[in-house]
Amino acid sequence: MLCDLHIHSRYTRGAARDIAAAALAAWSRHKRVDVLGTGDFTHPSWMRELRARLKPGPDGFLHCDGARFALTVEVRNVFPLEGRLRKVDHLILSPSFEVCERITAVLGRFGNVMADGRPTLTVSASRMVEYVMEISAQCAILPAHAWTPWYALFAANSGFDSLVACYADQTAHVRAVETGLGADPGLVAALPQIRDVALVSFSNAKALSEIGREATEFDAEPSYAGLLDALAHGRVARTYEALSEAEPHHASIRARVGEMGSDADGSLGSAARPPFVALVPLESIVAEAIGGAPGSLRVRDEYLKLVQRCGGELRVLLETPIADLRRIANPRVLAGIERYRAGAWRVEPGADAEPGRIRVFATDESTTDDHARADGQLSLFG
Repeated sequence: MLCDLHIHSRYTRGAARDIAAAALAAWSRHKRVDVLGTGDFTHPSWMRELRARLKPGPDGFLHCDGARFALTVEVRNVFPLEGRLRKVDHLILSPSFEVCERITAVLGRFGNVMADGRPTLTVSASRMVEYVMEISAQCAILPAHAWTPWYALFAANSGFDSLVACYADQTAHVRAVETGLGADPGLVAALPQIRDVALVSFSNAKALSEIGREATEFDAEPSYAGLLDALAHGRVARTYEALSEAEPHHASIRARVGEMGSDADGSLGSAARPPFVALVPLESIVAEAIGGAPGSLRVRDEYLKLVQRCGGELRVLLETPIADLRRIANPRVLAGIERYRAGAWRVEPGADAEPGRIRVFATDESTTDDHARADGQLSLFG
């Protein structure tokens, strides 16, 4: 069951204006995501749309136009503790609209839920976990993008050095940690602070095309109950990761991991973690192959042709036989996909706060090295 549970609606600051329930359903199919988070369930306007468009199913998920959804929200907790101002983002999963309303009523005492799809709350992380789990034991709470420099559990600037330091007597309820963009499992798996929790990855999408750029495949029954059980017991089959070297703050994240006690190259303890697959976005490959920017009309048309004919982006990137792609793909796009599958990409790093650039084609093919595979990363084709 492939899940991307961390996304945002158009009511989050900085999110695209075209994010709507029907559009999310369409893009979940483009990306071949089995279960998509709704995002932003504490925002009243977004909740009205979700209630109108999404219908409960017997599997415990909500359904819209053939897509399945889990009710989710990211919240930001800003609170003083031990002489420091702490800032930690969390992802909350809820089993029903009714439970969402009860959570929103409680959290609304600590912040303005109408101001942003990702509300800022003054309640501490541990107390919030307590309040939410008292409302329903069928909720789940996990730290979001746990190593980003700001607004994260292990943030160098405003976070903690362990789960217990943050959650105290509520630590047992936190059974999974979202690694976040810029921190793939190969980098952080060795840390003793997270030895007893699952590592998951989701997209934190603020645009439709960003859905599925990171995702987690759970070894679970395809139901909400199965998802909760997988989170609680670490039943992660694999994760799909954006190239961490191309993400903002990757250097700062590596430094923070080093401070926390890892060798910062993922070599210790990685074998005990599920494998991960590094993804280069298909639209980026298409854009580089035929010229143009991701999202431009020409690039988007080629992208949609491929994902609709092959059953989703991950199938195009990882599964569809080259012989089948050859019948439908632009020849240079096909060459780019072959290079990706061979690991022949490179990253041009950006400044620490700026993204790098991924390239699958080289200006001088003879001098470009293949990308080295990180420890724990799956070979694409053996």
